[in-house]
Amino acid sequence: MGQTIAVTRINLETLRLRAGSSAVIIVGIACFAGVFAFMLTLPYGFMRTISANSEPDRAIIISADAELEAFSLLPRETVAAIVDAPGILRDKDGKPILSDEAFFTVPANRKPDGVVSYVPVRGVGAKLLSLRPEMKLVAGRMFRPGTKELIAGVTAQEQFQGMDIGDTIALPDGGWTIVGAFESRQNAGQARLAGDAETLMSAFKRNSFSSATVRLETPDDFGRFSEALLGNPAIKVRVEREADYYARITHQAALTMLWITYAVGVMMGMGALFGAINTMYSVVSARALEIATLRAIGFSAFSVVVSVVAEAVLLALFGASLGIVAAWALSAGKTSTVMGALFDLRVTPAIVGVAVLWVVIIAVVGGLFPAIRAARLPVATALRAT
Repeated sequence: MGQTIAVTRINLETLRLRAGSSAVIIVGIACFAGVFAFMLTLPYGFMRTISANSEPDRAIIISADAELEAFSLLPRETVAAIVDAPGILRDKDGKPILSDEAFFTVPANRKPDGVVSYVPVRGVGAKLLSLRPEMKLVAGRMFRPGTKELIAGVTAQEQFQGMDIGDTIALPDGGWTIVGAFESRQNAGQARLAGDAETLMSAFKRNSFSSATVRLETPDDFGRFSEALLGNPAIKVRVEREADYYARITHQAALTMLWITYAVGVMMGMGALFGAINTMYSVVSARALEIATLRAIGFSAFSVVVSVVAEAVLLALFGASLGIVAAWALSAGKTSTVMGALFDLRVTPAIVGVAVLWVVIIAVVGGLFPAIRAARLPVATALRAT
């Protein structure tokens, strides 16, 4: 151990003599780590936002033949049966906290480029704020049932044109007025519009709801609630905890994004790896006399190997820190939208950990083979070659 520390110290103290090769490793790793960390903000941000969009005491009901609420058709008689199911939390007037909902989209121009995108519009019931206490009106007022009025999430207002209070949104039956703005605890809920479900269904000429969401008395009441619905032969529904529903519908999308990111990361990592190996071979070759001298005066081959790998790892970590800081700066304030969920692109500690792990693996492999070659070179041969 003493030999290893001594040789490593010598390597680090002489780095200034190898500034060119050291810079090649630092820049290569910085580029890899920066791009890789920035790419990871997409799947990680998507998963983080969707997981924050659910509560354990909420359940969602869609038609039995549908995978997503956007493709679900829930007849009115089915919603009437849901109202009477056990386990639903009721307000002080004894009314169930339930929102029969319908899902639509409308085109809107993004800020500031004007590109047309689609904004989710959710038709909701009168118990919306009791069902989702995380939603808070921050400006204007709540829409009135039976009227052509909408409330807009603050993120939708920030991202799209024509969604300020007083603006009009064109729907199939004419203009709808934005009368209020709301916040939620995360961007997925704030990137949409909301209005009265019955009036929106009339505007889009639909007679069935997309889903129904209920608030349970306790999370443990999900079992008896779902059993009552699934055991009712008069209705055909799919009942899931809200968290399970969002996990199911987003799992494949998140997994696909993650695998694409890792596939690109592997390709970039291979480039960084070959660059590190070539550079370390050059460094070791230039230091052949120094290494041979150390071996001749009694330093072990193991000490030489560890010192070379340690040099590669330290240079790579320095490059990784530069790249991750650049990724953090580039992602600050940026957002993306996947499956209607708008989320922040943020470099988190988890992303830093993944990027650093990949960098360390690249550095170890990149420094190991040149180090072994140097350590196995006979001392006499190295001295004659220099």
